[in-house]
Amino acid sequence: MAKVKQVLTLIIGTFLILILNNKIEDVPPLGKLLNPFSGFWANTESKNPFESGEVRIEGSRDEIRIIWDDRLIPHIYANNDHDLFLAQGYVTAQLRLWQMEFQTHFAAGRLCEIVGEKALQIDEFQRRIGMPWSAHKTMEEVQKDDLTWTAIKAYSLGVNAYLETLDEEDYPLEYKILDYSPEPWTPYKTALFLKYMSWDLTEDKEDFAKSELLGKYGYDIFQSIFPSDHKDVEPIIPSGTPFEFDTLKIPEQPSNFKNPILPVTGMEAPIKPHPDNGSNNWAVSGSRTKSGSPILANDPHLNQRLPSIWMLIHLNAPGVNSFGASFPGSPGVILGFNEKVSWGSTNVGPDIMDWYKIEFRDESMEEYLYDGEWLRTEFIKEKIRIRDGKEKEISIPITHFGPVAYLGKENEAPITIPRYKGIAPDGFALKWAAHEPSNELATFLRLNRARNYDECVEAISTYVCPSQNFVFATTEGDIALWVIGKLPLKWKDQGKFLLDGKDPSHLWDERIPFDQNPHIKNPARGYVSSANQHSADSTYPYYIQWDYDPYMRGRRINQILSEMNNASPKDLMDLQLDTKNLLAEKALDAMVKSVIKDDLTDPELEALSLVSSWNRFMDPEQVGASLFVFWWEYLERKLWEDDLITQSGLVKPDPLITADMILDSTEAPWFDDQKTDDQTETRAFVITRSFKLATKELVKRFGEDPNDWNWSKVNNPSVPHLAEIPGMGIYGLPIGGGKHIVNQQQHKHGPSWRMVVEMKEEPEGYGAIPGGQSGNPGSFYYSNLLESWYSGDLPRLKLLKMDELEEEKNLATWTISKN
Repeated sequence: MAKVKQVLTLIIGTFLILILNNKIEDVPPLGKLLNPFSGFWANTESKNPFESGEVRIEGSRDEIRIIWDDRLIPHIYANNDHDLFLAQGYVTAQLRLWQMEFQTHFAAGRLCEIVGEKALQIDEFQRRIGMPWSAHKTMEEVQKDDLTWTAIKAYSLGVNAYLETLDEEDYPLEYKILDYSPEPWTPYKTALFLKYMSWDLTEDKEDFAKSELLGKYGYDIFQSIFPSDHKDVEPIIPSGTPFEFDTLKIPEQPSNFKNPILPVTGMEAPIKPHPDNGSNNWAVSGSRTKSGSPILANDPHLNQRLPSIWMLIHLNAPGVNSFGASFPGSPGVILGFNEKVSWGSTNVGPDIMDWYKIEFRDESMEEYLYDGEWLRTEFIKEKIRIRDGKEKEISIPITHFGPVAYLGKENEAPITIPRYKGIAPDGFALKWAAHEPSNELATFLRLNRARNYDECVEAISTYVCPSQNFVFATTEGDIALWVIGKLPLKWKDQGKFLLDGKDPSHLWDERIPFDQNPHIKNPARGYVSSANQHSADSTYPYYIQWDYDPYMRGRRINQILSEMNNASPKDLMDLQLDTKNLLAEKALDAMVKSVIKDDLTDPELEALSLVSSWNRFMDPEQVGASLFVFWWEYLERKLWEDDLITQSGLVKPDPLITADMILDSTEAPWFDDQKTDDQTETRAFVITRSFKLATKELVKRFGEDPNDWNWSKVNNPSVPHLAEIPGMGIYGLPIGGGKHIVNQQQHKHGPSWRMVVEMKEEPEGYGAIPGGQSGNPGSFYYSNLLESWYSGDLPRLKLLKMDELEEEKNLATWTISKN
């Protein structure tokens, strides 16, 4: 019997080992994950994860010193560029390896290799929009620039030098959960990541949906609710600024541009840039500051994730001494400051991505019609590897516009929905500025070295995509703002709708000269600012786009800056946290006045009293903020869903269009619900109905007591894990803000990096990210900067010499010898 038990124990144990060490659908291989020597236990860290001493980094050419300060920020001191970026690659991989690699797998369309066939739609979409194809073009351009090529090669060597130190038990936790291993890093992976960021910051203008509505209503009615010229703007370049240059000849609008080009189907975009990707930045001249030195502030609004999209770093070598936020996966400081200049950016959102209807000669798609001639199509063959050993090969037609991303059901991934919900219409070629050969990394590497305003301008002059509003401040006292990127020279409204691929008048190729991009230096008002609103007023001669962010954030920032006369860095930190809601200030009184009070129940009347007495600030404890947001969302839905539903879903106008209709003394026909035949809905009816639905929804989700409707509970500001792995995110932060607010904090989207820099003779920087330096959920430094970030009490970023830093409280100092 004892022998039988031994045999059974052996059989059962062997079976459990086999089961636990193999991944079953979404369940990780638990045996590996729970292994006390190599599983997740191996990822726990002490509060002091490093020891001082000698560290070997393969490929170093001279001595390098790395000082880890008390927030786990690495300060790298090198004697040459190669060693500087070698060390940056090494420490970034040490803190963020899984994040770096997962993001580039995502960009390359290689998620199927990790998670299996469920990611096929994403992988195919990435290949079809030309993400890998354009990254290869970037690589060709990068190799032409010595500084960039040195940086990107050395960075890759540093990442791989760290990889060589790892055994399986050292892998970041996500590798163990998802059951795969890291692979060597290459410069191409950096190019892929930068292309992914270009996609994330290229706004989807919903060309397909706008064309559908153009076909439904005609041009004049469409323009009345989606105008190209807004009557109330707060332009980035102040109104009245003269534009003194010889304007290029602007293409004429073709007579057929108002004719809708309508496909039948399209591909659902499995990934779509967040509609509120944007940012705030500003710089205040010394005439308005307490110290007499300029102060710059920046807070980019992106998806908030753990690990953070940013990692803080200080880089010091001959010719460079920069500090700020870097992208894990790319060398250099992206947003930050050095001894002489500081810089920050926001998104411009120009119309640089358009769709052209292609007429192929036959089903072979080997030729397509353009300007009366049949042109040859090129084809890219892509092979998607899937975790279970399967492969899928796809063929992507390439036109002179760009790739034809979707060609009907025969090319769909198995889970693709054959109705357009996002971006890729059937039989259209994608023309996107990011497909062009470019080297945006060169701009940032040269900004790291810039010594004055002129060198900043030289650094940004070659930048292509995504277009940004760059703000600068210098120790010489200059402040400036530039709209940068290669902006297409277009006729007005070109690309607002789908375009005709046969008609050469619909093609854009020429660019606005860089020195004619909107810009301003040292304005008389004593500050520059941007918040994704209109680049310039109507006197600017070129068309950039029509769908800017509404003025609310930009106007609120300018209101406060115009009143500052003795500003300190703390004042600008406080401005980043401002929660005034200018949309509510404009529309709420009229909304309350329009409510039919006799139609409300007693609890609804109480709720109406709460929102009408609300102070218009989106602070965490405010119940009125929750009521206004829900009311506005239902109002837009009930007002527009019968008129503006397309295959893409509901397409809403700018909120200021809706606000103006509420304030208008006449009854707009849009208030009438076209789905009802027995009555004509009025403004009062729609506003009252929306309020009742909003309170009903709040009761359903948060209970009958309005005290439980406070804004931070309703908004639920959160920083989830990058792959949405349960237990690895942070939820329910006690903070305010919201959409169209200076502190544009939404549920999982908002300020991804907060920075303020005072450009004294020795600049003083402050900054924090919504998370921490480490990508390891088992580390104290996974979220150690979070409280400083959301409180706005930003810690100092000290641009110190090595001997000065050594006197500070640090975690460890490493010495890397030449090898």
